[in-house]
Amino acid sequence: MTSAFELSRALLKASDAWSRLVERFLQERFELSYAQFTVLEALLDSPGIRQGELAQKLGKSKGNMTGLVGRLEAAGLVKRQQVEGDARAYSLELTRKGYMVTLVIHELNQFTHSLLGHIPAQERTLLATTLTRLAAIFDRAEMEEFTLDQIEKRGQEWMEEAVEENRKEIQAAAREDLDEGETIIFVDEPREDPAVEAYLPTFKTPLKVLQKEMLRYLATGGPLYWD
Repeated sequence: MTSAFELSRALLKASDAWSRLVERFLQERFELSYAQFTVLEALLDSPGIRQGELAQKLGKSKGNMTGLVGRLEAAGLVKRQQVEGDARAYSLELTRKGYMVTLVIHELNQFTHSLLGHIPAQERTLLATTLTRLAAIFDRAEMEEFTLDQIEKRGQEWMEEAVEENRKEIQAAAREDLDEGETIIFVDEPREDPAVEAYLPTFKTPLKVLQKEMLRYLATGGPLYWD
């Protein structure tokens, strides 16, 4: 059985290697650093966000964010506007050229798929779910500024809460689809046999729709298998 320490080493090694690879991809293909890319991506999701809020969102210091925005502004990718009524605050938006970030995201997705696409869908989804839970725990420990002793004591509690939050998100997404008329199969416990075909014959629902919604819901307590 893999120990927690071995798992942490594997996570760090994979994270460092992947960060270097993404940094190289962005630099060679688009002449962007990863830090610059995260700013552009954030502005795509939150146009008009204040510079200070963006710094907080990305975990950057104000000085670091000022430098990043300045370089992106000089490159014609970002425009900065003074917030009315606050002479010290600026809002940020992508320029027309800055919307190239959508192309960057597409190309990065393609690059990522070429490396990770061969991993079985079940394993990809389970890995993504696990990493999302871990990220929530790590962010919480950092943002709430707990001591290391407190983090050690509350680790199990946070993991249980992260699992529950993940379950609620899956249920909410499934119910949204149900409201739109799609078929949902609610499963309280994970099936022992993950084979989709074993559960499909009795339903008169298009295979893709049923497979997608039924297997998404299997994530409650067990692996999430995605079509």
